[in-house]
Amino acid sequence: MASRISIKYPGASIKFVPVATESRAKAVYENGQRTDRTQVDDKGRALYGFEATVEIAGDRFAAQITSPVQLPDAVPLGVVFEGAGAAVLNVSNQRDAFDLRVGIALENYAPVKA
Repeated sequence: MASRISIKYPGASIKFVPVATESRAKAVYENGQRTDRTQVDDKGRALYGFEATVEIAGDRFAAQITSPVQLPDAVPLGVVFEGAGAAVLNVSNQRDAFDLRVGIALENYAPVKA
């Protein structure tokens, strides 16, 4: 049985390094089939997603980041970003077996300035 927990979290306490160099529009699925529509947030903004290595409170893990903000063009690998605004950490078990997935919905983010 699939189950999920969602935790509100301050975005500014989330740091991450994207694994990909570009974000992709999040598609809407109906009856298990992908449609040509894009997911939107509660403000009607298109949502984009990408995989990242995330650090929260000193712990590092892989997660899917979802945000109305796209990654900047030509982001070099290894750039550290910091969240801003509201964030929701979603942890779900997709199958009867132990198969945890972590997703983070971020309102905004920007590169960390050195």
